[in-house]
Amino acid sequence: MLKFGGTSLASPKDITSVAKTVVSFSKDNEIVVVCSAVDGVTDDLILISRMIEQRKKDDVNVTLNKLILRHRSLANKTIKNSEIKKQLLEKLNTDVSELQELVRGLALLKEVSVRSLDYLISFTVGLLLGIIFLGFLPKIAHNLP
Repeated sequence: MLKFGGTSLASPKDITSVAKTVVSFSKDNEIVVVCSAVDGVTDDLILISRMIEQRKKDDVNVTLNKLILRHRSLANKTIKNSEIKKQLLEKLNTDVSELQELVRGLALLKEVSVRSLDYLISFTVGLLLGIIFLGFLPKIAHNLP
């Protein structure tokens, strides 16, 4: 099992390093890969939930947009293959749309339940996994026996 925390996934260089490590270990081993969210993203989503409850809609939108731009930037800077990048950005756009809908709904309610907070935080890993696995799975698969 390989586990990578948020700080090891903070930049395109870090994500590429993680992918190379996965490729290296997968050559001779059956592996399981566990990834945390990109550094700071869980904290940002918790902050968004607090701002929703404090009715700070403008701050919610600013923080959410920064988070989205960060993931798009990571995808654009990390993935070199244009076809894979296109697929990744399509998936990212779908995930982002769902995240935006959730945040809009929570902002309308002006409250965040425990269950909705769990759902909100679940996006932390989903956004990143697309970058890692859609972006690098072809390379990983190519190196498997």
